[in-house]
Amino acid sequence: MGIGRNTQGARRPLPIFLAGSLSILVQTVLLRELMVVAHGTEMTLGFGLAAWLLGGAGGSLAAAGISGRIGGRRGLIACFIAVAVLALPCLAFLRAFKPLAGYLPGQGIWLGHMALLAFVVMSAPGLIFGAVYAFGVRFLEENAQGSPAGSAYWIEAAGYLAGGAAFTFFLAFKLTGAETLAAASALAIFSAAIPARTAAARVLGIGLSAAALAAALILGNALEIRTQAWSYPGYRIESVATSPYGQTTTAERHGQRDVFHNGHPAFHHPGVPAMAHEELAGWGLLYANRASDILLVGGPELLPILLGRKGRRVTYAEPDPGLVRAVRAASLKASDPVFLHPGLELALKDGRALIESSRQRYDLIIMSTPPPSTMALNRYYTEEFFRAAGKSLTEGGAIVLSLSGSQAAMDRNKARLNGAVFSALSAAMPRADIIPGETNILAGTMAGEPVPDSVLARRHRERGGSFRVFSGAHLSYRLAERDRREIEKEIKPEAAGRNRDLRPSALSAGTMLWQSVFSPGWARAYGFLARHSPWLWLLLAAGFFGPRLRHGGAAFTAGAASMGLQMLCLWGLQIRSGSLYHWVGLGNALFMAGTALGAWAYSTRSGVRSVGMLAWEIAFTLWALAFLMGQAFLEMPGPAYLACSAVTGTILGLEFPALVTGRAGERGISEGSAAGPVYAWDMAGGFFAALAMGVVIIPSWGMVPAAALMAGIKAVSLRWWIKG
Repeated sequence: MGIGRNTQGARRPLPIFLAGSLSILVQTVLLRELMVVAHGTEMTLGFGLAAWLLGGAGGSLAAAGISGRIGGRRGLIACFIAVAVLALPCLAFLRAFKPLAGYLPGQGIWLGHMALLAFVVMSAPGLIFGAVYAFGVRFLEENAQGSPAGSAYWIEAAGYLAGGAAFTFFLAFKLTGAETLAAASALAIFSAAIPARTAAARVLGIGLSAAALAAALILGNALEIRTQAWSYPGYRIESVATSPYGQTTTAERHGQRDVFHNGHPAFHHPGVPAMAHEELAGWGLLYANRASDILLVGGPELLPILLGRKGRRVTYAEPDPGLVRAVRAASLKASDPVFLHPGLELALKDGRALIESSRQRYDLIIMSTPPPSTMALNRYYTEEFFRAAGKSLTEGGAIVLSLSGSQAAMDRNKARLNGAVFSALSAAMPRADIIPGETNILAGTMAGEPVPDSVLARRHRERGGSFRVFSGAHLSYRLAERDRREIEKEIKPEAAGRNRDLRPSALSAGTMLWQSVFSPGWARAYGFLARHSPWLWLLLAAGFFGPRLRHGGAAFTAGAASMGLQMLCLWGLQIRSGSLYHWVGLGNALFMAGTALGAWAYSTRSGVRSVGMLAWEIAFTLWALAFLMGQAFLEMPGPAYLACSAVTGTILGLEFPALVTGRAGERGISEGSAAGPVYAWDMAGGFFAALAMGVVIIPSWGMVPAAALMAGIKAVSLRWWIKG
């Protein structure tokens, strides 16, 4: 009997631990798939996490109301079964969404559809895992677990860390999204069997989970290919690969192979000579004094143009090995020897990291990256990047890039985008020029004087042997088309705001331009929120929550500040590493590991439990201010943002159980009854912060003002406790 009781006691926390692991697995896979559907934009994290937290708040409230009637054990079993049933259909809906909504393969989606998709896919799993917490507290309470609210919190969060680490360092490299969610369904069935009352039920559940896991491993790849095909109707999917930088899909139709990277068309073969490609390569070759050593960042279609003359050495920088393999395979299948050219060097490294770390100097740097529609892409259009590029150029070297322009007057958003990037280029390089047209060419040179038109024409005759459409006549047309000084007046570089790493004015302008294409009305609404949402936030926190709701209000501000800081950590990690796709799971897991540490300390240390709420509030506010100072005055490396995620989670983990205990004592109710509402307030705050910070405030205001806002939000609730 003694052994049986010990075994049963050891099993009590396990379902809650596994729930945390399942939660981070499901959440991370769905967030990554959302990023693929939306071409890698970080705004999907704001929508996705907001939807998850909103579902969690609703699930926690609902479970708190019924857990007394149905019991924690049965509630947990029902939640695990729901996870097993729901995981794969959510993935299937994600991959079928674009064709159902009328989008073509490779076409971007607008923010309205992004929000709808995120809330449909993420809120239901969030609801289930929110209910798991309330049922878990009741389950531990039924089994006489000390401090059940704090214990459930830290046990579940420890599962987050284990699942996040396992996914980041193992599963993400071994299993596709479909395989991971199929394995998670098997784990959910196993988790449901653990709290079963009878040995027969446990044996049946374990057997079913083993069968489900075997099916996942055997059929998972076929399931991945089949569901990916839904996103590319009319194509035959040849391969799907994931890497730390995203998802690469090679699809074939009518003899042409298209390579999509995070859903965005990255390469076509066989292709046709595109004027945009030849112009970008051509203007670069004309602006550089020499054109022997060239660095190409992105744009493999430019390689045949640049390698068309003997003696040129081209370094092609692409950090994603999966994309390079797919592009090279598509070329070789079409008997295109460009990737076998002796003058080509492949650098499997982020182009910005290569420029910042390499001692090699180049005559010409060509940026053939997509426009700054994400923070990862914006890193290639900032003043900091252009300064680093200038140090890698030889005397008389040049850097060229292109942005969308217009042969007529540009609209406001397009002018802001060009102005923000041109302002950054002008601040970093001795000389910056813009050549107007349907595609604007921006060129920065190490020479202080402009390159005369006659020199450009002479270099075209000398270096233009591989051009097909960028002819001498076209060059003359472009030079005479409009006065370059007039375009600088039109884009108003200083008014647009200089594009910086932590103040991404080009990203804001690019987002507005992107939305205005889909819906001018939505773009105007987004612009209004971008200008005014911080003040609306402060008014909400300062005026809505009064002293009567101080435990719930403090939980709301704690959830808002912690999720806001976490969004800042994720965006900061993207800025410094350019690889949030891989690290999002670990970043969220470290945040939850911090909450596990804090809640564990509160549950097991009487000295920690004796600390008053005012002290926790002051500590939280001081940490938000410290984070603000770090953003304002330090250049934080990527790993520092991961550490900040853990610290933020720890402070939240210390304060949250104190709020539950305080509410229970004030209302004269059990912790099991108090935990659900406080958890719901906490997640509601997180919901608003994820939505506002991740979608509007960070891309529009930048990192430092956003960090200041989070410090202000947390300071608001101090007044409730100072007054006692």
